[in-house]
Amino acid sequence: MRVLFSVAIASILSAGIAVTSTGIALAADKTAPNAPSTWNAAVNAKKSAVGAVSGTAFDENQMMWIGKINEYFKSFDNIKGKFAQYSGYKKRMLGKYYIKRPGRFRFDYNRPSRMVIVSDGKRLVIQDHDLNTEDEIALNKTPFRALLGKNVDILRDSRIQLLQETDDQVIIELRDKNPRVFGGIKLFLTKQPQLELKEWITTDVQGLKTRLVLVNLQRVEKLSAKLFRFRSVMLPKF
Repeated sequence: MRVLFSVAIASILSAGIAVTSTGIALAADKTAPNAPSTWNAAVNAKKSAVGAVSGTAFDENQMMWIGKINEYFKSFDNIKGKFAQYSGYKKRMLGKYYIKRPGRFRFDYNRPSRMVIVSDGKRLVIQDHDLNTEDEIALNKTPFRALLGKNVDILRDSRIQLLQETDDQVIIELRDKNPRVFGGIKLFLTKQPQLELKEWITTDVQGLKTRLVLVNLQRVEKLSAKLFRFRSVMLPKF
């Protein structure tokens, strides 16, 4: 059974809709609730910690990175690419993604899955075309509210749980300040040749983690508005 990722991206989702973890949310397999995360612990060994952040006191270097991350997400106008999603149970799913600010995105999963995740800027919908199921949540109840809104301001909208720098990347872990958004999201951004989002890990309210790796991120001039529309997959009732 799939549960909408109650957010952080999910957690992506929460709100009375049963959801599990999503990398963009993305539905995770619940058959092994105690299985470990697939995130490679080797990253931790390379960390040159800038510091765990729990309050509002940031040093000059931290403020620099927060500002750069804000500007980076403000530049997320029209983006597409491929992704690889890993649940905490080493299950891999592949697909294509499209992102158009403010608030619109689409994740199409490769077969054998027929799952699609679409946001039209107001609603986030997870559709399973095999099972004819559909779950929906308001976008402002997900972590995308803070990252893909019109005016990105991490300090205003999120609690920064962790901010770390390695030789080649910046890692920031966020929780939404909105108490109706549960879970958390950890972002991994490369530093060279330019700041670029490479992956994220979301944690749902049950502590289940989902890792989503972005591949071949491309900035394009335009994306069709049709990508961010959806029609119901629910079978009509008689």
